[in-house]
Amino acid sequence: MLVDYTDEVKASLLVVGTRGRGEFASLILSSTSHRAIHLARSDVLVVKAPADQERIEG
Repeated sequence: MLVDYTDEVKASLLVVGTRGRGEFASLILSSTSHRAIHLARSDVLVVKAPADQERIEG
C-alpha cells in the first residue's frame, strides 16, 4: 500500500489527490486519501482538483 511505501522510504510528506466526491459518497466508499490521512505516519497533503476540471472516471 502507498502508506507502507512512504514509511519504508521515510518520506516526510505524502501527497494524494481527491476525486471530489460528496460527503454521502465518501461515507459509503472508503477513499485512498481518507485511508492515508488516518494511517500515514508522515504528514499528508490532499489536493483537490479545480472545480472546472472534468473528472476522469476509471
